Amino acid sequence: MNAKTKKALAVAIIGMATLVLTAIGLAQKQPLHNVVTFEAFCDTEQAPPGEPGPKSEDDPNWYGVATLTIDGQKYEGTAAWQVVKGNMYADSYYGCAKATYDFGDLGMVEIWERCKTTFDDVAETHRKHGYSGINMIADGTGAFEKAMGVFYFMGHTEFWMEAGVIQRGEAVYAGSGMIDGINLPE
Repeated sequence: MNAKTKKALAVAIIGMATLVLTAIGLAQKQPLHNVVTFEAFCDTEQAPPGEPGPKSEDDPNWYGVATLTIDGQKYEGTAAWQVVKGNMYADSYYGCAKATYDFGDLGMVEIWERCKTTFDDVAETHRKHGYSGINMIADGTGAFEKAMGVFYFMGHTEFWMEAGVIQRGEAVYAGSGMIDGINLPE
């Protein structure tokens, strides 16, 4: 599949998910939040004590901060992102990953995704990879306990290396989608 076909497929999947979630929301009489945005910034220097950040390009763990915006209200939290399984190609990587976002008193939400990484800039001391993913809520606590949702994320990862070893890495991504069944505080 070419990039245009993949993007059309992603839009079709999000559209179908929107219809399904709308139907579920109407049946459950719970609010459907159509404009929900996630933003995350992860850095190798933000790993919790005892938890390493990525030490190589295929190390699956990223930690950082996240912002969730629902109906104009922002919630700040932490992000932990982990590759679960993937396939490496000469110019890209396709895989499945999960991310856990903890928004404190609001609750925690786990998102599973199908993602693609493209190797856009590859040099001996620096790498920058494009990233895109289709994401679904898999589990949650607190306000997210009964939530269902789908998102489309885009962003990049960037590595600064010395002698083939990552000295620092960043992951920056953002996306929008919808959540049904979230129990927001009043």
